[in-house]
Amino acid sequence: MEEEFESVVPIAKVNESKRVVMGEVLVPGIRDAHGDTVSAETIEKAAHAFLERGGLVGEMHRKFGGVGSVVESFIAREGDPDFTQGAWVLAVKCNEETWQKVLDGKLTGFSIGGYARRKEN
Repeated sequence: MEEEFESVVPIAKVNESKRVVMGEVLVPGIRDAHGDTVSAETIEKAAHAFLERGGLVGEMHRKFGGVGSVVESFIAREGDPDFTQGAWVLAVKCNEETWQKVLDGKLTGFSIGGYARRKEN
């Protein structure tokens, strides 16, 4: 059975001159709001599928498109000084309206939503 899920992670870096925000989208082994965790392998698959489907970012799971553009997407490697090994890291260049919401503290992180099949251990 597929279940809807959501995970929220704070913005880690901000480049004000470029209007770019960066942060971990999914982190392996971290419990989400439902108490579930995601493996590094599953995270990599999700990151690749996101880009294969066009890499469209939205705002608050309602407004899609017109918010900004993905300018970087990668899986953090061992020894990365800024990000958790195996985490999916995304950098988004915000449009002016979205950037103002970041500056005003109305947008403070990345939130991924989707559907997944629960695997009982």
